[in-house]
Amino acid sequence: MTQDKTADPISVEVIRNYFISLAYQMRRVLENASFNPVIYEMRDYSIGLYDKNFEMIAEGPGIPIFTGCLAMATEAMVEHIGMDKLEDGDSILSSYPFDTGTHPFDVTIVTPVFVDGEIFAYMASKAHWLDVGGQDLYMTDTTDMYQEGLLLRSVKIKKKGQVNEEILDIIGLNSRFTDIVIGDLNAQLAAGEHGKKMTLAVVGKYGKDLVADAIVKIMNHGESITRSIIRKLPDGRWSAEGALDDDGINIGVPVPIKLSVVISGDEITFDTTGSSGMTEGPMNCPLASTVSVLSLLSKVLLTPQYPANGGCFRPVKTISPEGSIFNPTPPAPNCLYGWPPDCLIQLGFKALASAMPDRVVARSGNDLGGFLFSAVAPDGTRYGGGSDEAQGQGAWIDSDGTNALCDLVVAESRNVPGEIIEERYPLFVERYSLRSDSGGPGKFRGGLGVEKHLRATLDLKVIISQDQTKTPAWGLFGGKSSPVAQIAVLRAGTEHELRTGKVTGYHLPKGERLLILTGGGGGWGNPFEREPQRVLDDVINDYVSLESARNDYGVVIKRERENYVIDNEATVELRRSRSGK
Repeated sequence: MTQDKTADPISVEVIRNYFISLAYQMRRVLENASFNPVIYEMRDYSIGLYDKNFEMIAEGPGIPIFTGCLAMATEAMVEHIGMDKLEDGDSILSSYPFDTGTHPFDVTIVTPVFVDGEIFAYMASKAHWLDVGGQDLYMTDTTDMYQEGLLLRSVKIKKKGQVNEEILDIIGLNSRFTDIVIGDLNAQLAAGEHGKKMTLAVVGKYGKDLVADAIVKIMNHGESITRSIIRKLPDGRWSAEGALDDDGINIGVPVPIKLSVVISGDEITFDTTGSSGMTEGPMNCPLASTVSVLSLLSKVLLTPQYPANGGCFRPVKTISPEGSIFNPTPPAPNCLYGWPPDCLIQLGFKALASAMPDRVVARSGNDLGGFLFSAVAPDGTRYGGGSDEAQGQGAWIDSDGTNALCDLVVAESRNVPGEIIEERYPLFVERYSLRSDSGGPGKFRGGLGVEKHLRATLDLKVIISQDQTKTPAWGLFGGKSSPVAQIAVLRAGTEHELRTGKVTGYHLPKGERLLILTGGGGGWGNPFEREPQRVLDDVINDYVSLESARNDYGVVIKRERENYVIDNEATVELRRSRSGK
């Protein structure tokens, strides 16, 4: 019986959902087989299926900025090694930032799928390994890529189905945590093999030509939907500017960031011209991550509910001059590559606020930063790890911002639970709560950041990787900004010592504590237009203090026995006097 070579609409939907399900299966394999809490708890990874033209068929949601990187990374890796040198059973690995788009810790593994002797698709994953032999587990003060870890560029980690033991030995000898990184490597290989097996299964059922035709139609549909949305938006050019605190080397010297957005017909173009040149410190963002984060911005603005595929990004163009912070060249350092694109996506919302107010949000809680640490126990056991911290999200046109979520650029990731911190790390969680008054005031309030107290149970070497400690999360349309994030060291019997910003190799003795305060989101609209009852609810929930209720929202709240009540007359008078009416 001859199989059909073209896919009818029902077959297209069946195959589309099959590949989406497969991407989620690969994600589960990676999580379940990994050794590193940064992967299986924080979900600092991304995984997906890509066609022979390196366009995404489906993704297993992880870090969004990784997903777009994988398309460009896969193409760069295959181009470097040579497509004609790939054979069935091969897998290739790269930690080279200017191919993968991120720092050397984020190792990319690609497994080609062969059908009838030709490459039909690629299974790709990127995951943050705990240590790749750099000067520390994380760095804020590197000045070239060689200080940041082992650089492997498109090497065959598997050849014809067999693991390349020589490469495995090189990786193991260049890590302080050999068993963990080799375990995570095997988890990525296992995820790729599962994707390969299941892709061959669907090809075996429907035939290569029909599945290939379905993939083309899936991509074309994503493109068509995206172009139809763009056509409904006003043509024009909009810009916004911001800055990073510094580059980790030139402390206190701001790093300018600029984004322009052009909508014309059914295409949208993002342009980073005017941003800083390459930085001396590790704030450089390789081009693949720049393209990826701007693709993410377009997805959030245009088709947030539609499952992503490569067609969704065909109408999206990126301009980023070579030699700039968003298109650096070797050997520029890039350990902190994620902070510039985080600022970039927030500037995108700010720039487009007037063009599409119903699609943008106020700025989120400022920063990707958290802390990492290393330690050696008296028995010689090595420890290493860290945590990104949740923050408040920006408010929008008819809703408060969400409390305590990871930043959009790393959406789908999670903070490490306190129980895992205490079980796996030499740390004790003394307190973990929402941070009162951290949401930017507005008619709709920004989401709250968090407050966390951690006590060291061993002597630790700490790396703090904060930025945006000088720039509050801005509000929109009259909404106010939120307090900035900070990390402090709480020394017993003394005033606490603030270590806000970027710090590498800080010694935290056993028994001393870290205080982590993350920022909230910016507010939306005039705070005096917020319903007094909602302000009262915020006070009752300890989201907003009595002082903030009065000063920021113009709502006078009294305590009567065990209850808080609104003083309506005083509120009306206060709001009238403060508004000048």
